[in-house]
Amino acid sequence: MEKKRYYIVLAALCALFALTEHPFFTVLCVAALCYLAVKNEKKLSLLCETDCLTKLKNRTSFERLITERYMKLKQVGVIIFDIDGLKQINDSLGHLEGDRLIRKMAESLVAVCDADCEVFRYGGDEFLLVCENAYGSRLKAICSKRSELCEVSASFGFAAGKGEEIRDLIRRADVDLRK
Repeated sequence: MEKKRYYIVLAALCALFALTEHPFFTVLCVAALCYLAVKNEKKLSLLCETDCLTKLKNRTSFERLITERYMKLKQVGVIIFDIDGLKQINDSLGHLEGDRLIRKMAESLVAVCDADCEVFRYGGDEFLLVCENAYGSRLKAICSKRSELCEVSASFGFAAGKGEEIRDLIRRADVDLRK
């Protein structure tokens, strides 16, 4: 029997025994239900912070990490990538082809990142890289390397500065992207 089913059956049995008002079974029932709740909460949290198409962290995950990690960094760099012409590709070749390009883009970004960088799917066709201790030259090198690895055409913008300014850095990178 699957573990999940086992715990559900265990919880149901405990609930039945709890009806007999026996304290041991009541405690056992509560413990089993608490275990299931904690286990499911971890799964739900992971699902809420992961993009289902690319398996990258999503914008929700990024927003949580802003205060937990990024604002505390002395130096941080951000790069925003935007897949060129995705709407036209979806309209002419279909959404499956568009999804394939999104996955390919995600794979190329993961491939160019080192241990100090994290990749997020920031929006429909936008990706965000956050790199600790990164300056402009390192960010340019990452963009160049990504272009060499992947045939997916993408525009990019980047900015670097103090971690406490990360929201402003993203705004600046977005302005750089649109130039």
